Amino acid sequence: MRIDHLRYITIVAETGSISHAAERLYITQQGLSQAIRQMERELGVSLLNRTGNKIHLTQVGKRIVEKAKELLVTYDELIDIAKTTGDNFFHTKSSKRITLLTTPFLSGTLLPDMICRFSQKHPNANFVINEKLPQEIIEEICEDRNAIGLFSGLSDRLNHKDFSNANLTFQPFFECEQLVCVTKSSPLANRKSVKPSELAKYPLALYDVGQNASQLSELLKPFGEVKVMLRTGNSKLYRETIASGLAIGFSNSFAEYFEKRNSVVTIPIENTPKFILGWVYCKDTPRNEMQSEFIDQLIQYVNRIRVSA
Repeated sequence: MRIDHLRYITIVAETGSISHAAERLYITQQGLSQAIRQMERELGVSLLNRTGNKIHLTQVGKRIVEKAKELLVTYDELIDIAKTTGDNFFHTKSSKRITLLTTPFLSGTLLPDMICRFSQKHPNANFVINEKLPQEIIEEICEDRNAIGLFSGLSDRLNHKDFSNANLTFQPFFECEQLVCVTKSSPLANRKSVKPSELAKYPLALYDVGQNASQLSELLKPFGEVKVMLRTGNSKLYRETIASGLAIGFSNSFAEYFEKRNSVVTIPIENTPKFILGWVYCKDTPRNEMQSEFIDQLIQYVNRIRVSA
């Protein structure tokens, strides 16, 4: 049984509602319900009585919640002791660990070179990297409060209330415009910019890594039926499909810094949300020296890209 599951059941008991508890814990209702059911299976008892939208603790559930509260107090005390003890092996090892929760886009563009550079300077750095969608990053940082989240996404999809409600801070460090990718022989190739309405008639190739491609394709829906002829996570196939003239695609100036495509032309799209990069962290969890230096170097690296892009 996981510690976070004990927290879940205590919050459910306090709120009397799965939906309200999920809001406070900043996880999905489905994820919370699954965690409670897993606890019930492991313990072999029912913790909740469910009647419509209302839930009540069973008698054994009440006893378990009381014991869970005691265990959580003890667990938090253990964490405090560990944090204040600086002369043990585990503290030393954890002080060199950098846990990153990142979108697939950033793990394929920004991170490879950045981690290589940082590791050359700090050969003892220990990276743990997990690819997640933005919503999943928020949920996981609430569980692993020492982790750092690296975000990429469209500005209109970033809800800053999501961060503040979860006691997280989001700091953007790069913003750029959206681009359409077309073959060199396309009628659009010599344009300075294009409107979304002009793109609706073209077949689309979507580089389906994360949610940005699908979100961008939604921008074209008001102007007609969107014809998606390819959806792929293979960057080579994606580029070749656009270069051959079979479809148009989407990109942004940050991605183009890494791709350096010679076979396609990129054109700014008017009146579309900006593409934003940023990092998110827990407000009440101090970062260790290694984490702080990594973020500082990451921002310096991105600033060099901004000058070059």
